Amino acid sequence: MPLPEDVYRDIEHALRGRLTELVQAGSDVVLDFSFWSRRMRDEYREFLRPFGVVPETVYLATDRATRLHPRHHALQPL
Repeated sequence: MPLPEDVYRDIEHALRGRLTELVQAGSDVVLDFSFWSRRMRDEYREFLRPFGVVPETVYLATDRATRLHPRHHALQPL
């Protein structure tokens, strides 16, 4: 179930705030988002540019059955 838009915005705002704090402190940061859309990757690149950060995207190839497996079990009735 998708989050309501206002809840999504609040979470995004909090995460970007924490990311800003960590980057300004010189910490290495790993964002464990899917980043499946080019738009989202580009938005984070632009967000980090003023801090002099050049993000590295790591692609983990995963077959369809593996990607869907946890969701399949989560949807099964008890």
